[in-house]
Amino acid sequence: MKSLLLVLSLSICSSGFAMDPTSHNPLESCMKKMNQNLKAIARQVQEPSLNQQTAQWADKLSQITTQCKSNVPDGINSLPDNERDTRKALYEEMMDHTAELSDQLAATLRKNDNLKAQKIVESLIAIKKDGHQEFKHSDFTLMAYDLKTLMKQMGTNLKLITTRINDPAQNANSAKLADEMTQATLESKKHIPGSISSLPASEQAARKEQYDKMLDESAGLSQQLAQALRANDTAKAKVLLEQLSSLKKDSHIEFK
Repeated sequence: MKSLLLVLSLSICSSGFAMDPTSHNPLESCMKKMNQNLKAIARQVQEPSLNQQTAQWADKLSQITTQCKSNVPDGINSLPDNERDTRKALYEEMMDHTAELSDQLAATLRKNDNLKAQKIVESLIAIKKDGHQEFKHSDFTLMAYDLKTLMKQMGTNLKLITTRINDPAQNANSAKLADEMTQATLESKKHIPGSISSLPASEQAARKEQYDKMLDESAGLSQQLAQALRANDTAKAKVLLEQLSSLKKDSHIEFK
């Protein structure tokens, strides 16, 4: 599969924004143009005199991202029927979120708020950095690039495992989803929820410690769940699912 974000590592060229006619892969062509726009934006986002031009590039980034949404990665289409729709929905949500960030960036630049614009660009670049590692494999796995997507990934996997928990034939696949939950949970520790970053500086460290402790607990439960599924211990797996669901609800209330 041509990696969704792997092509974001390609170097920027000075050509216009038309789709690359030499590419035989529509998704690759889209991603090349996304990369070109993102790098061009990052190069001049701190220059207020160029804000109008940079805003136009952000508009184009949003447009191209929307076009890319219709080009589903091969790795999704090759998944089993019971997973394809869930993965496709997650892919589409990620693309919607990227387009939303691009729209926010364009609006922010037109208001000449370069400080906020730079932060949005950093979020977009995080998609590139985190996504590259996950998409370079031939299969479609964890899409980890920001906290919102990580949390969505965990919720989606938890729901999918729950729906198939009474089918032992699905245990191996469910165990892999539990592994992804562990990875996403640990990756989430690299991010700080807005509910914490908005606190006074004197309170942030203590809250972040509580947040990390909750994530460690969730990661531990996900690991145990994967082990129980591989051991075909459905009873234990159900108990762990209930614990994870409860922890998810509590964390949403605590850190939303």
